[in-house]
Amino acid sequence: MKCIKKVVFVTALSLVLASCASSKNEPVKSSENEDSYEIPAFEDTYSDDNDDYDSSTEISNKNIKKKSSGNFFKDLFSSNFIVMGDGSLFTTKVFGGLNQTACDFVLYPKKDTAGFGSQYMAAYYYITFDDQNRINYTGAMNRYFKDFENKKLSRDDRKSFKAYGKVNAYIRWGGIKSNTPYFAQKVPVLLGYKFVDNSPYFTITIDSVPNESVTEGINDVSDVVFSTRLNYFFTKAQCRMAIDALSKDSIENFYQQYERELYGEYQSEDEYFDDSEDEEVEDVSDEE
Repeated sequence: MKCIKKVVFVTALSLVLASCASSKNEPVKSSENEDSYEIPAFEDTYSDDNDDYDSSTEISNKNIKKKSSGNFFKDLFSSNFIVMGDGSLFTTKVFGGLNQTACDFVLYPKKDTAGFGSQYMAAYYYITFDDQNRINYTGAMNRYFKDFENKKLSRDDRKSFKAYGKVNAYIRWGGIKSNTPYFAQKVPVLLGYKFVDNSPYFTITIDSVPNESVTEGINDVSDVVFSTRLNYFFTKAQCRMAIDALSKDSIENFYQQYERELYGEYQSEDEYFDDSEDEEVEDVSDEE
């Protein structure tokens, strides 16, 4: 993160002039939660060197946080989301701007999906993907990294919010995290990027969709009929956390840890020997 350096002059007049010039010409000081870069004079370029990514915060296969009911099969075959770990992302505020919020990386065994959940304004939303859509989702993040490094992101591209294509997701939502009765299946999710206050973010855009719990008659018609339009924003560090947490290796490792908690350590195979293999063969050669 670049810090604006204050140049100290000998005289008080010079100090005042330098301060005024700095306030007019220097870029706005970035927070530690955004990707900053220098604004060029004539073209859209930015530096990848300023990405404050702390590898110590990355979710690794060895330290995924486990949060469950304590019963593997109860969680596995229930409608509950199983939390693998936590992270953060940005959502839009009611009156504009971005709001950083915590998120959980989750498994949803009932649909065999994985993704994330977070508060979004007045409701809590889970966005999950099956295997192929999850691969495409994290693959889009990697394409964003390359475009960032190769300086191919454009501030003027009005279609940048769908630059990396579309995937489908299963979403659930409700008033609180532990109660999400509303859902929609095969929801189109647009993947792209957007500049906010001169900083680029990887974006997920989900239009408002019908609440299928209403259309299928599961809940009363008086319940919520449509979901909120959702706009999620990720810095590169937040993208890396999502990629790591939702990788095939991380998910398989999580299940293995979960099973070990239930069964304890066990051998992967049993060895078996015939009696003949245990007998020692004596040397019966004649002595001269």
